[in-house]
Amino acid sequence: MLNPDPVKHALALLAKGQINEALQFSASVSKNLTQVVKGLTDLRIKIHASIFEKVAKSGTLTEAVSHYQLIESLSEAVLLKDQAVETRYVRALFATQTPPTPISRKHRHMTLVEQLRSVFDLPGEIAECGCYRGLSSWMICATLNEENDGFDGIGFHIFDSFAGLSPPAPEDAVTAATPDRNRLAEMLQPGRFTCSEEDVRRHLAAFPGIAYHPGWLPQSLAGEAERTYRFIHLDVDLYEPTLGALAYFYPRLVPGGVILTDDYGWPGARQAFDQFSAQHDLVVEEMAGNQAVLRRRR
Repeated sequence: MLNPDPVKHALALLAKGQINEALQFSASVSKNLTQVVKGLTDLRIKIHASIFEKVAKSGTLTEAVSHYQLIESLSEAVLLKDQAVETRYVRALFATQTPPTPISRKHRHMTLVEQLRSVFDLPGEIAECGCYRGLSSWMICATLNEENDGFDGIGFHIFDSFAGLSPPAPEDAVTAATPDRNRLAEMLQPGRFTCSEEDVRRHLAAFPGIAYHPGWLPQSLAGEAERTYRFIHLDVDLYEPTLGALAYFYPRLVPGGVILTDDYGWPGARQAFDQFSAQHDLVVEEMAGNQAVLRRRR
């Protein structure tokens, strides 16, 4: 327990000539204070994140932005290099009622925007496989407004079970060597990341032209009409749906088209990407934040 007046106590030790004791005591107090301050900061972040979630359900965007900015400040988060994307991301969190933490998640969405912008000059449609609450889908649609002012969702497709994760395959197993294994093991539960189609449609109501394709991947792709695509955001976490989606979408990409995943840190999804790329003599471009890209050769 901290001395009621640690500075006075350390000075008293020093006055007695107990230099080592004064040094050890002051170092101990400093360490304890650092831990206390960090704990209080983490607590404040959790409180503001909780308020943000409540405001997203029944408050205003202005209120949500103020709490998000406080979280950023407390987290000492680095701002995105494009302030317009930062603003767009907060609006997406608010619209989809997505928790604002972890704050580092926003950097993956900066990459998402950059990769989407890279195909603006290409023909073809756009899809997201695995949307959860619709955060990435909202970011994609809002970014497409840069290309086509007034974009309402037409030409954008969402493929999702709307029932969360399917049971994992052996390839999805988390081992002692898996980075971040405790967190991944906790998330690898069937039904995790469930959000109903009704809720996703409500979150994405600003883009009424979106086409929704409910069902388990890759089985639900069997009856799809033939289309060409320029961009796929693949976020289904597991081996079998990832490999099946790659087998379906890659041949339908236009030359220069992109498949971006957030799941390269998941053991099954990584194996699916590596296996598919090896079979087809492709190169997986690994990025920060467990993201990776496959590009169709021009």
